[in-house]
Amino acid sequence: SMANAINYTKAGVTASVATDSKTGLSYLNITSDKTGTGSSFTITDKAGNASAVSGANNSTVSAQDAIYSIDGKENTSQTNEAVLDNGKVKIGFTKADGKDINVSVDTDVNSIKDDITKFVNDYNKLISLTHSYSGTFSGASQLEKEFGSALNSKKVSLENAGIHINKDNTLSVDNTKLEKSLKSNTTYVRSIFTGSSGLADKVTSKSNAVIAAPLKYTNLDDMQNNQNSFINYLNSTNKVSPTNPYSGLLVNMLL
Repeated sequence: SMANAINYTKAGVTASVATDSKTGLSYLNITSDKTGTGSSFTITDKAGNASAVSGANNSTVSAQDAIYSIDGKENTSQTNEAVLDNGKVKIGFTKADGKDINVSVDTDVNSIKDDITKFVNDYNKLISLTHSYSGTFSGASQLEKEFGSALNSKKVSLENAGIHINKDNTLSVDNTKLEKSLKSNTTYVRSIFTGSSGLADKVTSKSNAVIAAPLKYTNLDDMQNNQNSFINYLNSTNKVSPTNPYSGLLVNMLL
């Protein structure tokens, strides 16, 4: 009953009942929900001396902070975890040990390179699609030029990072040069793709513009003719399967 009453208050501690298997006696254990000296607590009698007489105010384990040193500088932590490099690195402590441990932190080059390669592959698929319809839809050629313009604004930076713009506006990756660039200056490579002027934002903005104004990239004559064909199909008694009434819409094909 006491344990339940304590837990009901949600005071930052947890009470439990433990039984000694040898003596059969039961004990009330109260522990802090958090570690560190900042979460230590004491039990005192508000009235009377029940805590003192029963020994409920006896501390069996004192709260402690984790003490560690990095590069010879001592630090403490309320938890068994150290946060380094402005939150980019976390080290968890599993036991107290006086031995030195060497920890090296480096950029996950392979993951970044994989993400860039995926971006390049997806971009190339889009350009190949627009190129395949450029002879049918003037909007396809226009869209390809606009995407190409976005790339050319970053041409020098892309080349320096090992990403080449081909004559057909597709991209190719020099893996060796890209990996070297990522290892020597990750921030520089990141700036090519991220931020308001980054390539990823430019491509996304252009894609959203196509969705917002699809008629700009449409063969209107072809679309009108196929819509008329579809209307004639609906009004005719001899139902002959019509062509796609929206086949003049490039966005329909891109989606």
